[in-house]
Amino acid sequence: IADVLTHTFLMHNGACEPEVVHVMRRVIRPGDFVIDGGANIGFFTLVMSRLVGEQGHVEAFEPVTVNFNKLRKNLELNKIDNVTVVNRALWSDEANLTIFISQDTGICSLTAFESTIMHLPVRGLTLDRWCSNYDAQPRLIKLDIEGAEEQALLGARAMLEKGVDFIICESNADALARFGSSQHDLRGYMERKGYQMFVMKENGDEPEIVPDDMAAEGPENMNVLFSTQAKVSQAWEVLS
Repeated sequence: IADVLTHTFLMHNGACEPEVVHVMRRVIRPGDFVIDGGANIGFFTLVMSRLVGEQGHVEAFEPVTVNFNKLRKNLELNKIDNVTVVNRALWSDEANLTIFISQDTGICSLTAFESTIMHLPVRGLTLDRWCSNYDAQPRLIKLDIEGAEEQALLGARAMLEKGVDFIICESNADALARFGSSQHDLRGYMERKGYQMFVMKENGDEPEIVPDDMAAEGPENMNVLFSTQAKVSQAWEVLS
């Protein structure tokens, strides 16, 4: 993957956001259906593709056209045929939206921000409607969409109520605030759907649950896992 930031992560950490890779390796199984929301140029899409194998499937969503084209090229170069790529923005409904583009196309957003250099129209879609024709429920959803995570999860109400075992979600306080949301709001919404919030570990150890009596706010920008204690414990016992 030809990307300076990704290359830097790989050189220093062995993986891009290693805590996310560790969780994916633990919980994704051959034959699974998984979702990559905010696929960018495809690092995690490729990881997920390998883990689900020939019988599994990945749906990868990337609204920024320049990233989307690189994503398709990376899948082609790696001869990946178990991924569907979608050039749309995950949202709470199918509204007409605006994507704000930065020089660093990895941090584009559906709200304006300081380093915006241009903006383009984009169509929103909901996970509930897009995935309604799939027989299987996704086992894992990964969302890294620059503050629109709660909006995307609002568009997955039915899916969450049926049960998604693991949801990896960026919790960026500044980005969430641009959408009128917060880390507390994101956690509260998921708790009402029956999910507990966990902090993932860069060394691959079992994620730690955030106690109910602890403030939801953690670091300003971190990746969190939404699941249940039973599912997390089971996943870490299997490969221990």
